[in-house]
Amino acid sequence: MQVRLKTKGAGGVKKLSVFGDGDDDDSGHRDCDSTPNSSANDLQLDKSAALREEGCRFAQDGRFIEAISTWQRALSITPTDHRLHELKAQGYLALDRVSEALSSAEKAVELQPLWVEGLQCLARCQREIGEVELSLQVYRKALTLEPSNEELCSEAMEVESLVGQLEMSRKIHFDRMNNSTTEEDAEVHRCIYHLSARAPPLSSKEDDSESV
Repeated sequence: MQVRLKTKGAGGVKKLSVFGDGDDDDSGHRDCDSTPNSSANDLQLDKSAALREEGCRFAQDGRFIEAISTWQRALSITPTDHRLHELKAQGYLALDRVSEALSSAEKAVELQPLWVEGLQCLARCQREIGEVELSLQVYRKALTLEPSNEELCSEAMEVESLVGQLEMSRKIHFDRMNNSTTEEDAEVHRCIYHLSARAPPLSSKEDDSESV
């Protein structure tokens, strides 16, 4: 089962994220152990998978708090399931709880460093909090793994463009800071120079555009 959710992507463009049950990637969570405990382990894995799917259904209905709570219950059974951490990150992003989304995405990538979906989710979270240079680095890493992924390419290009805009803005204010005739003007441009190292949150930008 997959649930497609519109979330904020790079550059303020609405992107489609996927809430899926991850059945195509169970190799790291179920083995062929024939010990007496293997049956009990299988039951626990099945319970975690069922909770994961239940959380996806909540997310499909827009019930993200319930979804996150359900995925957390699954994590109490399988705490190293990278898919659950990535799903939580998506759920937190849908609720604009960006710091928590970033933490969950970082955990997913820590557990599975070469998982493209996890890297993409992490890059989106970093972009959302304004860490565009870090976001671009992660996008580029993901693209080395899936260079033909059109969605990745599009998002990476948007973030790369934003990085260029911020660098240009920083250069302008750096020059103005050094050429200011008064200390007050220099301080203003110094503050803007340091602040422009981070992109504004997408939600703020979208709220401003909607209020015009």
